[in-house]
Amino acid sequence: MIGDAKNKLSNNQALAGTSVVQSTDVYNAGAALDLGAGGRPKAFTRIEDTPTGTSPTLQVEFCGYDDEARTTGKVVFGHLPAAARAKDDFLEVPIASTGKKKRWYGFEYLQGGTTPVHNVTSGLALDLQQND
Repeated sequence: MIGDAKNKLSNNQALAGTSVVQSTDVYNAGAALDLGAGGRPKAFTRIEDTPTGTSPTLQVEFCGYDDEARTTGKVVFGHLPAAARAKDDFLEVPIASTGKKKRWYGFEYLQGGTTPVHNVTSGLALDLQQND
């Protein structure tokens, strides 16, 4: 896999509270496409520090949107259910084809528990093409 700084969407981003938080940055696919079709990239989230709070959990979604502000046309392409997470957990978020084409992509995080805080780094890694 190839990692690229432009594909890093959260860089040690501090998540606080129990409302949905979007990744700091978005991925611009350049045109509307179904990112889950064909040579699928890998979406990942890494837990950077020990989560704090009482019984903290984290749900992670990889989503596509119609606009860069991520306010319209949300489609979930990948989902990890809420679970307890630990420092250095590396979570691969499976990306599935939805048949929907979006140009803008990003992560949405939802925490559970009492006063939860997670620090995350998330992004995309593009698969290498093999030429014989």
